[in-house]
Amino acid sequence: MIKRLAGTVLVLSCLAVSAGAAVRADSVLLMDIARAGGALVGVGERGTVLRSDDGGGRWAAIATPVTRALTALAFDGPDLGIAVGHGGTILRSRDGGRSWATVDADIGLASLLGVTRVGPGRFAAYGAYGLFLTSEDGGDTWTRRTVLGGDFDRHIYGLAVLAGDRWLLAGEGGTLAVSADHGRNWTALASPYQGSFFGVLAVGDGAALAFGMRGNLFRSDDGGAHWTRIETGTESGLNGGRVLADGRVVLVGNGGTLAISGDGGRRFQLFPMGRSQGLAQADSVLPSALVLVGEGGVTHLNLPALPQQGGRP
Repeated sequence: MIKRLAGTVLVLSCLAVSAGAAVRADSVLLMDIARAGGALVGVGERGTVLRSDDGGGRWAAIATPVTRALTALAFDGPDLGIAVGHGGTILRSRDGGRSWATVDADIGLASLLGVTRVGPGRFAAYGAYGLFLTSEDGGDTWTRRTVLGGDFDRHIYGLAVLAGDRWLLAGEGGTLAVSADHGRNWTALASPYQGSFFGVLAVGDGAALAFGMRGNLFRSDDGGAHWTRIETGTESGLNGGRVLADGRVVLVGNGGTLAISGDGGRRFQLFPMGRSQGLAQADSVLPSALVLVGEGGVTHLNLPALPQQGGRP
């Protein structure tokens, strides 16, 4: 139940390793992974940051100044990275995740659940009870924004930048909203279902995917105005998704769920993982290797070959 873990303040066991040491990356709860140039960086429990320079084979522990759970991270190029988490935590790296420093955003102990690069040197961070922040200066300073009015109090789990620099937000209780002015003003969208969305992806040509509870997945070709249900073949919650460098779309979720699409998210194929531990996110820096993170730490596997699929690539 990765999204419940990210959205709840938990007491977690400490990763007892020294900074820079090689670690068993399958023994720590990780909640997100992202590319920093040719490296991979993962974040998770008690301020844990791990970095791999060989596509996910070996990992080194990186010292951080916090012990709060880190729930998400994003990079702008190979060097500038932002990680967020519980207790109002915002960390910044200027060296590809090799070192991290705290940034004060004056939000108290509020929980941040996600962060998205929204442009060169620009990030948006978001989280519990409608919390939404933007930075225009590489994470130096942050501005709090109001989403859908002052009484909006739903958890925000995902944000994607669509064609035309339109932002699409997704969250708790079927929340969907768009902004055409970099998060200053938002317009609510009609939701195709009332369960929570745990993430949203831009998949090219202005299309978007929104995913969440019980295997629910929807695709929009018009910026979120209309949605079509996509069959996933699972009722497990979908926690994370990523568009890989080769254009394939990967979704991961509870119970070791792994689904991959080779046609822009129109159809997905499930791949049995042989595990029950939940997955939080996936990424890759090597053409044939997929790295998954979640309740069981890191899983490193060959990218499954997809059967030929019709329709547009």
